[in-house]
Amino acid sequence: MEQGEEAEAASGAARGGGFNPHTSNIGESSVNPQFGRKDTPKCFQWRVRNLPYPESTYSVSVDGRQVVIRTANKKYYKRFGVPELDHLELPVEETAVSWEHRNNTLIISYRKPASVVSAEAQEREEILKMGDEVRLF
Repeated sequence: MEQGEEAEAASGAARGGGFNPHTSNIGESSVNPQFGRKDTPKCFQWRVRNLPYPESTYSVSVDGRQVVIRTANKKYYKRFGVPELDHLELPVEETAVSWEHRNNTLIISYRKPASVVSAEAQEREEILKMGDEVRLF
C-alpha cells in the first residue's frame, strides 16, 4: 500500500478517523450517503445513511447476481453482491429482497436461505468445539 492510500474496511466495520485539519486540506462530507452492512440472524442487511429523499424515490431490484439501488432523481446508484450466496453458488432472488426507508436511512434486507442459516449454525458449532479443545490444553 502506498503512502496516502487507505485500506478498505471489512464488511460492517466502522470507518475510523475523521477529518484532521492539521494533516489534510480536505475531508469527507458528513452528508454524503454512507453504505454499510449489519446482518441479523434471519437476514443479510445493508443500510445507506444520509438519503433524505421521499420513499417513492427509491427502487431496489435484482440484476443477475447483484442487488441494485436506484433513485428516480438519479442522485444515488449502488450495485452490490451477496458474498455468502456466491460462496454457496445460490441465486440472488428478487422475492427475498425487501426494503424500507426510515430516518433518512434506506434499509435493504435479504432473507437468508435455509442452506445459509444451516451453514452459519455449523460454523458456530465448529468454533465452539475449537474453544472447548483449546480449554483442554
